[in-house]
Amino acid sequence: MKIIAVVIALMLIAAPVCAGEAFVSYQAGVLMPEDDNFGYGKGFFTQGAEAGYSFKYAEVGCEWMITNLKTLFDSTFTDHSVIGTVKIKYPLTWKWLDRLTPYGVVGAGMHFFTNQNMKGSPDQIGNDACGPETIADSGFALKYGGGIQYRLTDRVSIFGEASYRYGNEGQGSSLAVYSWIYNGGIRIKF
Repeated sequence: MKIIAVVIALMLIAAPVCAGEAFVSYQAGVLMPEDDNFGYGKGFFTQGAEAGYSFKYAEVGCEWMITNLKTLFDSTFTDHSVIGTVKIKYPLTWKWLDRLTPYGVVGAGMHFFTNQNMKGSPDQIGNDACGPETIADSGFALKYGGGIQYRLTDRVSIFGEASYRYGNEGQGSSLAVYSWIYNGGIRIKF
């Protein structure tokens, strides 16, 4: 959380010197893991924030997301990711579509998780637990996808996005999380 606060502060301080505009956004949606341990087709609530700079045809930002997942084996995951993103935008200029901006997004960053195995059964990380235990680890994360942004005013817009995320859970684990994320949110430019 401190990392996000520092990034936002630096972006707001540097905004007057850059050709772009600083922005912050809040987003919420559903994360759908492609993993038998979570149950295929089962969605989990996810939310987060992003801060960055917006230019006419591109955006750079830092995104933070948190998700709580429950496996079929009664393990609970808390999943955090901090991903640096680059968005390529194409603002539409047709009369009635001039408020819409489709975009593509790619990103890379860090993935942090905590797994609490409540039943003591073998968990999806490959540990044979004898009782409740908590495992924490980190690894890298990759993201790609696309979305559309609708400008409500010159400073405020709403957006919808679909992205695919890969999160490697680090050295102490053989688990890799592949998941679709469908989210929407609000963005404010400064």
